[in-house]
Amino acid sequence: MKKYGIYILTLVAMVMTACGNGGFKVSGKIEGANDSTKMVVEVANNGWWLIVDSVKCDKNGKFEVAQPAPQFAEIYRLRYNDKAIYFPIDSIDNVTLNSNIANFATDYVLGGSALAEEMMNVDKRAMQMHKASAEELKAWKNELAKVILANPSSIVSYYIINKYIGEAPLYNPQDKEDLKMISAVANAYNTFKPTDPRTAYLVNVAISNRRRVAPVQGDTVVATEIPLLDLTLQDENGKMRQLSEVASQGKVVVLNFTVYADELSPAFNAVLLDEYKKYNKKGLEIYQIAYDYDEFQWRQAAMNLPWVTVLDSDGVNSKNLMMYNVGSLPAIFILNRKGEIVERVFEIESLSKVIAKYM
Repeated sequence: MKKYGIYILTLVAMVMTACGNGGFKVSGKIEGANDSTKMVVEVANNGWWLIVDSVKCDKNGKFEVAQPAPQFAEIYRLRYNDKAIYFPIDSIDNVTLNSNIANFATDYVLGGSALAEEMMNVDKRAMQMHKASAEELKAWKNELAKVILANPSSIVSYYIINKYIGEAPLYNPQDKEDLKMISAVANAYNTFKPTDPRTAYLVNVAISNRRRVAPVQGDTVVATEIPLLDLTLQDENGKMRQLSEVASQGKVVVLNFTVYADELSPAFNAVLLDEYKKYNKKGLEIYQIAYDYDEFQWRQAAMNLPWVTVLDSDGVNSKNLMMYNVGSLPAIFILNRKGEIVERVFEIESLSKVIAKYM
């Protein structure tokens, strides 16, 4: 089956504003660019990239763009075609970015803030790690540990523990050593940034995975345990369905975020249906959240499905997506019979094997 993935970009076109009080600025020069070179500034939003501005270089390749300061530290990127340079904004930073048009995302220099330089160093080393040996990767992660522990509540620390090298997470929460770093960041966010949108996600990852690995000395998360980030949404019959209620029935639950309107959705749901038929009588349930814009079409499709189907009418701005750190659809989580999130499934081909572990 072809891999099914929808990467949603909410395009928020905004006019470039002059840098004023309470804003940040990014400026620099792109060698080889001219006044026909157009780039966009995007901000990370729960795994999606929202376009917040566009900017053209002048005839000499110079550019400047300004935006209001974000409420919380955020990760931004400057994108030229399909190439992007990532940088953090903590407040009213003035970041400098210099590169060249031929090697836009690989040969560049960030300046203006210590966090920007840290993120640049992380990304440049990551480019060298795609073919690194296990020993080389371990040595690099030892270096990264110093960066993380020096400021675990920084946006760069968050960026590091969520970074991927190819298809593999740089920090795997099911590895006890990696979990130690994830927990350090979660603990710092929970202590110093309790209202940051990332905090609930970090704490949930740390707590849910801590139960599944051997205890790690010094690894603590001082937070109230949250076995489940709860959701309450309306099903196709107008009834409010609470995830925690479904999860409290002693069943293994497949929590699925999806879009019915996608052309590959029927094939995806066919895989879910096979698993449902195989395990439903043994205690499997599916709680499926749709992000379709056409409610009528969603309702008609949902009526033909045997599991719990609900619609999140907040769409891409939903706090539920933020809570679960969902950036691409479909997304699949597994809840065990105790109602705890125990695993995230990234490939539909592995779903059957994962479900079988908990039945």
